[in-house]
This record gives sequence, structure tokens and C-alpha cells, in this order.
Amino acid sequence: MKGVTCEKQEYHCGALMELGFSDSVFFTSMKSNQVLQFCDLIVGATKELVNYALDEERDPFGFECIRELNTKFRGAPGSVMGRGLIIAPTSGEFIEKVRQFIPKLFQ
Repeated sequence: MKGVTCEKQEYHCGALMELGFSDSVFFTSMKSNQVLQFCDLIVGATKELVNYALDEERDPFGFECIRELNTKFRGAPGSVMGRGLIIAPTSGEFIEKVRQFIPKLFQ
């Protein structure tokens, strides 16, 4: 099954179970799972990137962390928005501030 994003990017989708997802949440200890620790770090740093872009919080630590991984964003460097970083709604002041800020990741 195929779909198309609002930016006209095609993607493949299907039943979540066929893609390895479960219908229930799994829990584990963060202390014993380095992958979850790393994911938590990335999610937190991405949140700080968005806050930094919105001038809500000017602590550069999260921005500097995510800047070290900037090429890992899907679509980097030119098409991060809508691919590696998806924000809803896809129009308005919020997304425009973030969109204008993204090039600073690659400076």
C-alpha cells in the first residue's frame, strides 16, 4: 500500500503488525537498554532544537548535540522538513520558524 505526504513524498505503508509493531506497549528499564537511552537523548535534543528555533529556550546544549548528528536526519541537508523532521500542522508561524532555523544545523 502506498501513500503520499502533503509535500507529495511517496511512502510505503501497511498493517503495523507486518512492519514489526505490536498492539501493546513494551516496557523495559532504561538503565539496561542503551538503545532506549540513545533514543531518549535524540528525542530530547530534537525538542530543544525546536525550542531553540522558537526562541523559547536559548540553551544551546541540545542544539549542539543534534548538530553532531545533523546528517542522520532523513533528507539531510536539503530536505529535512517533511522527511527527517515532521511537524504538524504543515503551515503557520510555528513550522515556518523551525523551517528557517534548520539550515543552522548544517553551518
